Amino acid sequence: MTIDQTATMPTSATLKDTPDGGIAPAASAPHSVLPAAFALMYATVLTMLPINAFQDRTNYLAYADYSDFILWHYLIDGWSAVFANEPLWLVVNMALASCMSNYNAVRVIIFLPAFVTPFVILRRERGSALWLIFLFLVPLVIKNNIIHLRQGVAVALFVAGYYDKVRWRRWLIIGLTPLVHSSFFFLVMIEVLNQVTARFRLSPWVRIIFFIGFFLTLGLLLGVLSASLGARQAGEYEGASIGVSGVAFAYWSIILAIFISAGKDFLQREAFAVSVLSFYLCVYFLTVVSGRIFESGLLFVLLAGTHLSGWRKKAFVVLIIGFTLANYIGRLNEPWLGWGV
Repeated sequence: MTIDQTATMPTSATLKDTPDGGIAPAASAPHSVLPAAFALMYATVLTMLPINAFQDRTNYLAYADYSDFILWHYLIDGWSAVFANEPLWLVVNMALASCMSNYNAVRVIIFLPAFVTPFVILRRERGSALWLIFLFLVPLVIKNNIIHLRQGVAVALFVAGYYDKVRWRRWLIIGLTPLVHSSFFFLVMIEVLNQVTARFRLSPWVRIIFFIGFFLTLGLLLGVLSASLGARQAGEYEGASIGVSGVAFAYWSIILAIFISAGKDFLQREAFAVSVLSFYLCVYFLTVVSGRIFESGLLFVLLAGTHLSGWRKKAFVVLIIGFTLANYIGRLNEPWLGWGV
């Protein structure tokens, strides 16, 4: 049993502005060995899994071998094609391939994001360490370090940038993420819109209405925009049918309803996560890539849920644990829990 169309900036509830314009945790976790210890164990276990046992690994081995040729192909088509087709991802692969085998390059690409993401979040986020650790075992989160490796790299970069205390460096790092995985164009856009609308001191309800209208329009134009930029995804998904059952839409609509019921203060603090979730629901029936975009921001939606209180937090925990167990139980008879070949 899986939920269709879903398999990732941390929530602002733990953040506050610093004098230099950056972002700092409102309540830092005690400095301990736990973040480094868990991150090292998590990354090591995932890195040591057999390279050829999982989906898409052939493609990642090919990236390590041929990224220079792929980049040259996009250069022939023009700079807009280069910009729209994850050039930083290609450059990273070229750099790794220059000093190691393609198999070792893939292992590095697995290890570094699988270490950085939990390390940063466990150091910066408040709340139960056990619950935060559990979030990294949610299927739609861990798959970024198992089969969707490029997305995992972009998530790690995004997390590292968002928690950076220096504003210019924070935006520089975040701005690089679409050059690794194109879905982050939308996450960067969402955060920029959040920052701009916050400057006008609009109420959360006005902002939600604005975002819904904007997201619906964007969803309708997404295919045209991708094709005009020369993004490879435009060709890959052209003519693809949107085969969804609506189960995921209903499930995440319940999560959004819980968030909205938490009130104005929660919506202001968790504006990014609420916007990511709203975007997914707005474009769910409009584009086949809605799930992939949502996967990039899912971790931050889960982190927002940890900042709920009372019955809302209990309901959120039950829903996420139930979702996780249902996914794993439904995959028990599949190779490597459905990620294998």
